[in-house]
Amino acid sequence: MNDSPWSKKSLNINIILLISMITVGTIIILFRSTYPLIYLPLYFLVWIFYYTVGGYYTCRHCDFLGRPCPSWNKGIIAGKLFKRTNKKTFMEIPRWQFILFDVFPLLLALFSPYLPFAIIFLDPIRRMTPIDNILLPLYAALEIAVIALHSMGCRKCTISECPLSRAGKN
Repeated sequence: MNDSPWSKKSLNINIILLISMITVGTIIILFRSTYPLIYLPLYFLVWIFYYTVGGYYTCRHCDFLGRPCPSWNKGIIAGKLFKRTNKKTFMEIPRWQFILFDVFPLLLALFSPYLPFAIIFLDPIRRMTPIDNILLPLYAALEIAVIALHSMGCRKCTISECPLSRAGKN
């Protein structure tokens, strides 16, 4: 098994930023969504889908299964849920399945807290409140930081077969 190319500090910052972003997203959905009792469980289900189904499709093949990784420690969770595959390559599934079951749910989870603001902008009766002027930029800043830190982690990854890794592609 490979030694981790990521520092413990960067992995901790990575997960703290993700938890902060999900918390702000939860606040947005709870207080700004028209139907928070429907929307909030869906928001959490998308995150659960990303960690479980996405982990099934990607983490079972990874050298970091059961260990911290820049994918918000998804490898730790997947290590508790799944056994390592016997396949020799990192990705045993077609790329479209990786996108459908891992990348798409992640993007859906990351961008779904913007939906209440889109509805506010489209509804002529509802208006942005002063707290919205704080929540929206705060969520956007956390999201940018989360994506940037994840991207920096992917650049350090040593697994060349991963479609997100920069290893072996330079």
